[in-house]
Order: sequence, then structure tokens, then C-alpha cells
Amino acid sequence: MNNQIYKLSRQADTLARKIVPDLREIVLYDCVRDEQLVQLVVRDVLAICDQTNKNFEAWTEQHAIDSMQRQIGVNHLRVAIKQHFGVEE
Repeated sequence: MNNQIYKLSRQADTLARKIVPDLREIVLYDCVRDEQLVQLVVRDVLAICDQTNKNFEAWTEQHAIDSMQRQIGVNHLRVAIKQHFGVEE
């Protein structure tokens, strides 16, 4: 596991404490924290898709791959990830 997971985990803690400030409600807090963490991870994955799309610009030009084909593939990946996890941007 890399540092990004720990960073997202800390962010999820912060978000969960705002939603469930009374830590005596530990079960609810844990559920909210887990949900926040998953949403943060999925958003991170979507950001990677966006960055990959930008990085492929030069590669597609060098390998004569149609830019529209590449973009359709990356956008399809983004939609599939969002639908699979049920996360809205």
C-alpha cells in the first residue's frame, strides 16, 4: 500500500467526524468513514483516468492512433468505474 491510501484514509476520518461528531456512535461512524473512503478512492481512480487521457495525447500521435478512439476508450472506462461504484463526481 502506498501513501495515497493513508492520505485518503485520513481525509475519510475528517469527513466522517463532520457527519458523526459523537464518536460513541462507533458503528455509524465506521460505516460513514468506510463510505467516505470508498468515494475518495473512486474519485482518485477517476482522476487517474483523466490524467491517463492527457498522457496518451503524445503517445497516440506517435503511434497513429486516432485521438477520438483513445478518448472514447478512456471515457468508457470512467463511466464504467463510476457506474460500478455508484459514485457521482
